Amino acid sequence: TGGNVRGFAFIISSTAYFSNVMVPGDSIGTADTFGNHGFNVNFNTFTTGGPYHSAFIPVNSTEATPVPNQVELHAPMNDAQNVPLRPTFSWHPANRAEWYTLTVREQVDCVQPGCETDVRTFGPIADTTFTLPANLNAALSRFVWFVVAENSTGAGPSSQIRHFAVAAVPAAPTTATTLVAPENEFKLPSIEVTTAWTPVSGAVRYDMQISTSSQFFSSTVRTTVTDTTWTGASFAQNRRYYWRVRGGNDGGWGPWSDPRSFVTGTVVSIDEKGVELPTELTLNQNHPNPFNPSTVVAFGLPESGTIRLAVYDILGREVAVLADGTFAAGWHQVRFDATGLATGMYLYRIQTGGTIITKRMVLLK
Repeated sequence: TGGNVRGFAFIISSTAYFSNVMVPGDSIGTADTFGNHGFNVNFNTFTTGGPYHSAFIPVNSTEATPVPNQVELHAPMNDAQNVPLRPTFSWHPANRAEWYTLTVREQVDCVQPGCETDVRTFGPIADTTFTLPANLNAALSRFVWFVVAENSTGAGPSSQIRHFAVAAVPAAPTTATTLVAPENEFKLPSIEVTTAWTPVSGAVRYDMQISTSSQFFSSTVRTTVTDTTWTGASFAQNRRYYWRVRGGNDGGWGPWSDPRSFVTGTVVSIDEKGVELPTELTLNQNHPNPFNPSTVVAFGLPESGTIRLAVYDILGREVAVLADGTFAAGWHQVRFDATGLATGMYLYRIQTGGTIITKRMVLLK
C-alpha cells in the first residue's frame, strides 16, 4: 500500500460488488493505547439476514477529502419551549461540508429502530438554515433534531441531539369580524374594490370570500390574507357581489361575519366619444374608502374650466394638492397617495369659480 496512507475506510454492502455501500467509514480519529484505529458499527440497524460484505480501503491524502467535521447546532436551543409548529432550524458551517442532512423526529423513550412515530429527514441542504415545508404533528408535543454534514467522501459525525417542545395549538377564534368597507349595497365608481374589516382576537389570518350568490354557492374570489384589507379588480361591470370574512389560526377557523354586498361601476375612458357630460360640477366619493396608502378621486365638469382639488386634515391644514389648472369638460380621475400621513379622517375639496364641494375620506393603516 504505497503512498501517504492516513488511514482506512471501512465499508459494508449487501452485494459482493459493493454497489450499495450501507456503512461508509473513516478511521481518522483518536487511536487507542496501542496506536490502533477502530470502527464502531451498530449492526442493529441492519435487516435480519444477509449476507453482508465488508472491506477495508486504504485512504491516501491525495485520494480523498476527509469527511466533514461535526456540526455545531444553533437554533432552536436545547429544551426550547413553544417552538412554532413549522420551525426554522439553523446551524454553524462545518469544515469541509458540501451539504447537510437534517433529521427531526418525535422524542420517545425507545431504543429499537422504528419505534418513532414521526421521523422526517431533509437533504441535501446546501444552506445552514432550513424551514420545514409543513407543520409538525402538534399532538406529539416533543421532538428532537440533529444535523449531519456530508461531502463526496462521506458523512461526518452527527451533531449533538437537541430537544424541543412545540407550542400548544391555540383555540380557533370564537368571535366574528365586523365588515367596515365598502358599506352594504355600496355602488362603486369602477370595477375595483377595497374591502376592510376589524381584527379578530386570536386570528393570525383571514379567509375572505366574494360571490355573486348571496348563499355563497360559488366564489368569484376566495383568498387568505394576514392583513385586514384586500384590493382587487377581477369583477364584471354593473354587477352585484356579496362578501364575507372569517378569522383563523392554527386551531381552525372562527365564525363568518355577517355578509355585505356591493355593486360594481362601469369602466369608461374619459376620452371616449359620446360620454354623457355631467350637468354640474361633480365630486365623487373617493375609492377605495377607507384606503391605504392610495385612493382615486373622480370629478366631472359640465364645461371646460379652472379647478383646484386639495386635501386637508381635520384641523383644516392643506396636506396635498391633487389638481390645479384648466380641465376640459367631462370626467377626470386623480390618485391621492397618502404615504407618510397618519391614520385618520381627511377632507378633500374641489373649487371652481364660486362653487365648492367637500367630501370626507378615511386613511386606515
